[in-house]
Amino acid sequence: MPAPLTRDFDAWRALSARFGGRIFAGLFLAEWNEGMRLEADTLAALAERGLYIDLDNYAATGAGE
Repeated sequence: MPAPLTRDFDAWRALSARFGGRIFAGLFLAEWNEGMRLEADTLAALAERGLYIDLDNYAATGAGE
């Protein structure tokens, strides 16, 4: 099991500023119009660490036709 990440937000922000920290997620959708939600606590955790989230959305072939 991986070790827990540090809660030292100053260290996180320094690393993010220096290296451009981001979280990436690819969303593979079965239909062309599906939703997803990011909870407030998840967004707050990203903001506290100076991170941003990158989302790529992929729709099913022929979706929306």
